[in-house]
Amino acid sequence: MMEIFDRKEIELNKQGKKSEKQIKEIKQMMNPGMWMYVGLGILVAGGCFSTVLGGSGMAFLGIILGLSGLLAAGMGFKKWNQRRVLLAEKIQTASGRVFFKDGAYVAETSAGKKISHLGSSGAEVPPGKYTFYFLDSHNWLLAADPRDSEEEMKNSVNQILAKTFEYNMEYLESTRKDAQEGIIKSAQGIPELSFFMESVPKVSEDDIDETITHTYYTIGGFKFEVPQSSYILSKFPHRVYYLEDKLQAIEII
Repeated sequence: MMEIFDRKEIELNKQGKKSEKQIKEIKQMMNPGMWMYVGLGILVAGGCFSTVLGGSGMAFLGIILGLSGLLAAGMGFKKWNQRRVLLAEKIQTASGRVFFKDGAYVAETSAGKKISHLGSSGAEVPPGKYTFYFLDSHNWLLAADPRDSEEEMKNSVNQILAKTFEYNMEYLESTRKDAQEGIIKSAQGIPELSFFMESVPKVSEDDIDETITHTYYTIGGFKFEVPQSSYILSKFPHRVYYLEDKLQAIEII
């Protein structure tokens, strides 16, 4: 689990410097190029429609396209300005923690400031205590330096999983023993996410068409449904315990 924390990046951030990787991430995620090109293309198309085809209807279409082009170009300028600010901004440091709330892992400083994981390429940061390095203007997380041990972080994740799937830690321990004795089966690996959409049958003709999205993970060949994908840190290996086709327990390893 500790392999996700880049010590060289953390040391650079301690010195108030951004790593080459972090600079590249900012440039990629705040790239104004696409918006600028789209805006320019729409503006040119709008001008062509108005000039070549003429007529009030085509003129109106040209105006709509022109406004859309200006909107896209404006978004491009906004991205350019955000990138400029992030690249020049001073790195902030704060202690805090990552915890699970309302179906998501949240990074928050001790002062209550929430920090976006997008800054670290949407990296999954396990629950625990950290020193955060971030950019204040966009709550942009650059790096998180763990203060907890790997065992403490794994235990926190396993408690969240136990609560999600409605069992306690004592049950997890007994399930491990059952697997060792061959009473139930186990499998391990990196979780693979998948979805299944199911139509809801109408009760009457007045009912609206509805679909239910089922979320699944597959670990070591065993597939099981989860309330939502954010409960599981999908970049880390897990072990599942199961009997026939029913999940008994799951833990991060």
